[in-house]
Amino acid sequence: MKMKIISIFIFLMLITAFLTTAQDVENIPVTHESDENEPILFNQVGTPVWEVGYKWRYKINSLNVDFEEEGISLHMYVEIDNLSLEVTKDTGDFYELTFKSTIIGSFWIIFDLGQGPINVSFDLKGSTIEGTILSRKADLGLKEIHVTILGSIDVEIVDQPYITMPFRLHQEIEGTINLDIVMEEPRQPILKFPFEIFEYWGLPADNYTLGGTIESPLLDQIDNLNRKYVNPILNFLNNTFNGPRIERLYEFSNILKDIFPIIDICQVLTDYLNRSCEFNISEVDPIIFCIGKEEVTVPAGTFEAYNVSIALGELGIIFYNETIGAIVKVIGNFEAIFPSINNLNVELISYDYPS
Repeated sequence: MKMKIISIFIFLMLITAFLTTAQDVENIPVTHESDENEPILFNQVGTPVWEVGYKWRYKINSLNVDFEEEGISLHMYVEIDNLSLEVTKDTGDFYELTFKSTIIGSFWIIFDLGQGPINVSFDLKGSTIEGTILSRKADLGLKEIHVTILGSIDVEIVDQPYITMPFRLHQEIEGTINLDIVMEEPRQPILKFPFEIFEYWGLPADNYTLGGTIESPLLDQIDNLNRKYVNPILNFLNNTFNGPRIERLYEFSNILKDIFPIIDICQVLTDYLNRSCEFNISEVDPIIFCIGKEEVTVPAGTFEAYNVSIALGELGIIFYNETIGAIVKVIGNFEAIFPSINNLNVELISYDYPS
């Protein structure tokens, strides 16, 4: 069974690799600045060639994720208002791009480690998302995505089965989340290069691995307190009285010893959620179609762009400009392809190609 929790990061970086990002849109009919397409038969669009120093900025609003699977559920709302991207390295076979943006949002997760549901909510405050993308030059296929989210997080434990408390545990903490996504093979993105007007294509199945860590000074403090005092006391009480409540608390303390102070995401997935760190992306049927060209106006200007429609525009449209070698706009609903993500809308704010 596929795990879609981290598809938000994968889709965000897929779009990022083609110089675009994700935002929420209303369910309204897709409209364009121009209704007249200008088809050019047998006109092949080649893979863009970038150079170190190329920069782009994109306008983004919000992104929603709703995910439920046996044993775990998650809801996420994220706003990334202004994303900057830059080509920082050319390795010969791959481009390395860096990205950075401020990020706000909230999410909550419910899961079970074996003793009952744990319900935790998080609010991001004054946080930053940044990282790198490794993209194959031949077709811009994605090989690696490294994401770091750092800043202040407001954490509230809404429910937990280990100890009855007259109040909810609520704490604002500083922390860092690192995510590493590595594709088995460079992932052919939504725009396949080269492509032609009137050409249909799909997306192949693929596999990826997820790794990363969660760090915080508060986790260090909790780990130190647990190892020095809480765990030894609970061990003594458990051996002496052997009550069910003490046993549960001692088991939870041992779990904290195992995963703190730096939480290894892959370890938690495999050891405590009975999931692999390897996931799959399903194949997408040939529903992507290049209709033709039209003028598109975004904050960065007016561009003649290729209209690449998904399911004839029912799921969305990508507008790609060959001259600047970048996507200038994305509108639509990709939910059928990435079920845990609702709607998307992106616009190019500016670009800079230093000589």
